[in-house]
Amino acid sequence: MSNFVRNFETGQIITMEKHKPKAEVKGKALIELFDESTKKKILEAETENVINSVLSKDAFLTTFDSLIGWNSINAMRRSLFQNIVLTNHTGAENADNFFIDGDIIGWAAKQGGYVGADVKRGTINIAESTRDYGEFKFVFDFPTHAANGTFRSIWWGGVNGYE
Repeated sequence: MSNFVRNFETGQIITMEKHKPKAEVKGKALIELFDESTKKKILEAETENVINSVLSKDAFLTTFDSLIGWNSINAMRRSLFQNIVLTNHTGAENADNFFIDGDIIGWAAKQGGYVGADVKRGTINIAESTRDYGEFKFVFDFPTHAANGTFRSIWWGGVNGYE
């Protein structure tokens, strides 16, 4: 996969080599920045995600839990990937990192739209988000008053983990 940052104003393209572990579940993040007045794209960045190992741990716990008739982790499972969080974390990627690192620059909930004055909160774009044959594409929009600053990491977070 190509990892890059493309500046449409200068024409500069920066490519980055990343070595990701082999995994059954893969993700890709595409970030697009648009000029509010001209509506032109000014910056685009794409990279492969590290998918947190919480998925395999959850699968194990689900199987173990159900074998003995318990069902104690359903609420946790339903809330694992509900919110996207942008932070300033610049440390190394770690698939075992369960918690969100860095200061939160912005966030948006996957389960419903948002319109308001929160300076960090964006909204899911339902019209452009899709699910097709087990592949998901989530599009999030941030108004000009929200998520201002430089973010270095994108995380999936649980419900109410940082609100």
